[in-house]
Amino acid sequence: MSITSFDELLTILKPGLSRAHSLMRDPISPDERLCLTLRFLATGQSFSSLYFQFLIGWTTIGRIVHETCLLIWSELQRIVMPSPDENTWLEIAEDFYKKTNFPNCLGAYFNYKKYFSVVLLAVVDANYCFTIIDVGAYGSTGDASAFRNSALGRQLSEGTRHLPLPKPLPGTAAPPMPYVFVGDEAFGLTENVMRPYPGSQRSVPKRLFNYRLSRARCMVECAFGILSNKWLRDGEQFANYFMSPDGAVPWQLSRI
Repeated sequence: MSITSFDELLTILKPGLSRAHSLMRDPISPDERLCLTLRFLATGQSFSSLYFQFLIGWTTIGRIVHETCLLIWSELQRIVMPSPDENTWLEIAEDFYKKTNFPNCLGAYFNYKKYFSVVLLAVVDANYCFTIIDVGAYGSTGDASAFRNSALGRQLSEGTRHLPLPKPLPGTAAPPMPYVFVGDEAFGLTENVMRPYPGSQRSVPKRLFNYRLSRARCMVECAFGILSNKWLRDGEQFANYFMSPDGAVPWQLSRI
């Protein structure tokens, strides 16, 4: 992250990161709170490792990371990931059809289980941009159950997601078809969630359908690949900085 980007983010978050002064001690500054949290997100370092870098207690680090992440979401969600309206859904569906030849597709859905066994459910559009995320289900939770209990799953079940009305497939006068999110075999088939045909002995139309659906799902897999590489590059920049004359401290090698 550049200094300019950091300063812009700090300007947005500073009111929520500021703490009152007390007679006992000075509060941890907003820029240090944000820097600590970004370091944790970019590198995945343990709190014990961050303790030696920032000289802040483990429990305090945990509280700062938790509070700052909640603040980042509450302040930036409406800016970088606003809830799509019907017109936005229609634009997303049009992009998917142009790029993957899969009509009436509102997003590609993926269940991403990371190292700490916390499930990240995400939807992306045809341009690899995240439109919906849900974090927090335990890694032992099945994909279908995690989706069903997510905010999106409940909204689709209750009909409160405000999706576009069904329309015929392109070039046909057939009955209207619903708009759908595409997922893999782990997700249950519903009116607005489409999954591949199972099994190996499939007819040509079913194999063609699975191929088209796979092309649409590639968008979400590529989006996670782009995201992972971005954080990896940031982590390498931090690592190189810590070994440089500008970022090194005298005692660091004795601590590892």
